[in-house]
Amino acid sequence: MLTPSTGNPLPDDVAALQALVGDLSAQLIVRDRAVTARDRIIETLKGQLAALRRRIFGQSSEKLAWAADQLELQIEDLEQQQAEQAALTAGPKLATPPVARVHPICKPLPAYLPRETKELAPP
Repeated sequence: MLTPSTGNPLPDDVAALQALVGDLSAQLIVRDRAVTARDRIIETLKGQLAALRRRIFGQSSEKLAWAADQLELQIEDLEQQQAEQAALTAGPKLATPPVARVHPICKPLPAYLPRETKELAPP
């Protein structure tokens, strides 16, 4: 498949362009369905978590607290996967190298301030 993101020029043939648009539309529909399914799972887990939190003050509160923690972890994992997928579909970005700090974070105290040296004896 020829796409503008790979650097290949688009075909001049109308039928090839229509096929390309059809393929891209199909890919978009598949991704939309996957995102919708993931959103439903996240909403279901959030609902279960809310129900568990409402019942947390019962006899088996320790079990419910553990289940609530597990649901929170699942929600975080799904949201992280969704963010990673969104970052991948947004397109490649130019990676900027991390900037190394040349100067210290805090400036040193001015020289005109008096200095006091105290030595503490161990107890």
